[in-house]
Amino acid sequence: MVEMDKKFLDNIDELLTDEGIHSNDKDDPGGDTWYGISRRSYPNISWPPSLEEAIGIYYNDWWIKYKYNNINDSELAGEVLEASVNMGPNRAHRLLQAAIIKSNGDYVKVDGILGTKTFIAINSHTVPGWLLAEYRLSLILYYLDLKKSKFLAGWIRRAIS
Repeated sequence: MVEMDKKFLDNIDELLTDEGIHSNDKDDPGGDTWYGISRRSYPNISWPPSLEEAIGIYYNDWWIKYKYNNINDSELAGEVLEASVNMGPNRAHRLLQAAIIKSNGDYVKVDGILGTKTFIAINSHTVPGWLLAEYRLSLILYYLDLKKSKFLAGWIRRAIS
């Protein structure tokens, strides 16, 4: 198994707690999910995935793929991981980029791509706590705008944890 970095390990338990072990809610477009891994997204793996397989998927297909390890602040990195899993990476990244600008950080293009300029803006932000708060607020405002109120309390709980 690949050695996983400390920031990921510091955040994975919260993600797994928020995702739960098993869900198959008819109102959730993810359908049948184990540890937040949906059968729809991963049709070619043995089903259901083990906890270790789910952690490996989050590490390789999310943490490493989107380079969240490049975010110095562990709490913000975990928040971005959670949001990406919940709403998709493009939307989560766009909200992060907008939060950088709104919290008086450097200007970055709001394109959903976490590249060098975005990581520099995140890691050089003069008030990292403000960036984290602005990002959490943007997540809450996004969730409030959705029509599936059945999941609203859980989504907001995730955004502020």
